[in-house]
Amino acid sequence: MVPLDRLRPRSALLVPTIVFASPALWFLFREVNRPDVGRSGGTAVGWTVAVAVGALLGSYLLAAAAVPTLQASRAGDHPVVRAVLEPRPTARLVFAALLGGVVGYVGLSAVATIPAPLDSLARLAGGLLALPLIVLYGGVIVVANGLWGGSAPVWLEWSAVAVGVMASVVWTALLASGVTVVAEG
Repeated sequence: MVPLDRLRPRSALLVPTIVFASPALWFLFREVNRPDVGRSGGTAVGWTVAVAVGALLGSYLLAAAAVPTLQASRAGDHPVVRAVLEPRPTARLVFAALLGGVVGYVGLSAVATIPAPLDSLARLAGGLLALPLIVLYGGVIVVANGLWGGSAPVWLEWSAVAVGVMASVVWTALLASGVTVVAEG
């Protein structure tokens, strides 16, 4: 049971909430964009919004339970943990801008054609932000080819994507903190 004071919004919950929500939102977006799903119109929008809100609410509750425990442990003193749980105000803005750029690109590319030079630049930036996902999923493919002589079991691929997306959010938060430290001196 989470005490009510732990549910109070605070900056330490920002990144963990997004970390926990990111796999659900990733798979939700993937599901919504499949032509064979069979949802359309108001049903699709209502379903998508309900699942997204549920993912964010559940992730917030999970973060509210996990963050105080992490902060109280010895790991809470590590500079990387502090950068994620106690980001500077400017780092929060950079983090929001980076995630906003990703969401904007994904949303825009789903409904419109992005000009080639801008698309190439956005894909390069997205590759940098998704580096943990790329490395982890690439590793699963290499291991699967070695062990199974082809594709990995679906559960392993999905797990790699979920963990990789979560790690990419943490990586993005660390990049935002690093940019802030360099810029502010």
